[in-house]
Amino acid sequence: MNNKNLLRAYNLLGYNPLNYDMYDEFAQIKDEQQLEQWIYSRFEALGFSGVALAVVPYGAGTYSKCFTNFKDNWFEHYNQNQFFDHDPVANHLIHHSTPVFWQQSFDKNRFSKTTHRLFSESEDFGLVQGVAIPLNLKQGKGTVSLHFEGSEKAFLAEYQHKCFELLGLSQAIHSKLALDFPAKLYEGPALTKRQLECLKYMANGFSNVEIAEFMTLSHYTVRDLVSQIIKRLNASNRTEATMLAIKSGLI
Repeated sequence: MNNKNLLRAYNLLGYNPLNYDMYDEFAQIKDEQQLEQWIYSRFEALGFSGVALAVVPYGAGTYSKCFTNFKDNWFEHYNQNQFFDHDPVANHLIHHSTPVFWQQSFDKNRFSKTTHRLFSESEDFGLVQGVAIPLNLKQGKGTVSLHFEGSEKAFLAEYQHKCFELLGLSQAIHSKLALDFPAKLYEGPALTKRQLECLKYMANGFSNVEIAEFMTLSHYTVRDLVSQIIKRLNASNRTEATMLAIKSGLI
């Protein structure tokens, strides 16, 4: 569904995430920085001061192509500490299609030591109250994470009052990015030229010995290349790695 049809669908429900004047302004944006600032200002007008948009490409196992106005480089800290695998919010986004509150949706008594550290350090960065909205995209799972500055009571009241508007706006923004700025949104796992060549042979069903002949390498080197590819794509075996590569558009 394109942005305009999405807008019409919400109108039929008696709800309008973007009025028509605002939609025209939104649809005509062709500059990435202008769009980014528009997104921040629009969510701020809805009561959410922090915004992060990101994608988890199929097989990546971490956030990719995130842009955010969260302060103090939180996402750099998040990725450097490899919190993704210990983040219950991220796990929810991968497996479900419903919004999830950062604090209220989980039993903290069941957290691992690393998960407790993740939540403690996010609070040190001033990120306490918020919601993550998952989106199903062509090349992975998308998310819009929104930070609310205020008490838990105020946050829950604000979200309950504006949840449909937040959901509709999030979908419209991701649709806009996917259509007009795909490079901003999608970035598959980075592979070297040699790894990509090996991956293409893998996808055609060739064995390590055969790939070694094609690439004029030892079969030990090819074995290492295959292991690197499987690890980089967060796959469990070469078959899954090939499927993920095709699904994400790598080959």
